[in-house]
Amino acid sequence: MLAVMADENPTVPSGDDPEVRSTPTTAARPSNREPVVVSSPQPRWLAPAALLLAVVAVAVAIYSLVSAQSSGSSASTEAGLGAGGDAKTRICSAFDVVSRAVQSQTNNNLGQDPIAQAAVAGNARLALIGGGSYLQDSIGTGGSSDLVEPAERFATALQIIGVNALAGIPNTDPAQAARLSDADADRKVVLEQCK
Repeated sequence: MLAVMADENPTVPSGDDPEVRSTPTTAARPSNREPVVVSSPQPRWLAPAALLLAVVAVAVAIYSLVSAQSSGSSASTEAGLGAGGDAKTRICSAFDVVSRAVQSQTNNNLGQDPIAQAAVAGNARLALIGGGSYLQDSIGTGGSSDLVEPAERFATALQIIGVNALAGIPNTDPAQAARLSDADADRKVVLEQCK
């Protein structure tokens, strides 16, 4: 009866048993496992081709950037020129476009959705920074100091306000509020000069 019980309920042998020490703990058992072969659905040339395409895309982007910078000053000056082509027309035309862009982008309201609010804020910051840069590029040379100086201050202020807004500084911050007030004063001077 003890032998039957031992077979039915095997006990864990102790380490002192000589038979246990000579028997390996993992007996060689037949395995039902078969190796799994993973097939690659993509051809082997796909990764090098993608890498080559990425390198070509970067090269084209760099070429475009370099060629745009070399012709950028003349293209932006030509784009800002009005019918007369004088400095006042160029500056006032650029100022008008920038003012409309900043006004429309900073006053968008897409509701209470946080994602929509973040998108509106991003567009407003882009309008400030990009508008300031565009206006500064359009000022160029020439023009009266009564127009050029406040236009340059306004362009610089837009960029500084936009960068600070990107940094999370609210309009209620005293320094940011002062920047906004100074920019508005320069905007009014340029607006008066462009009449």
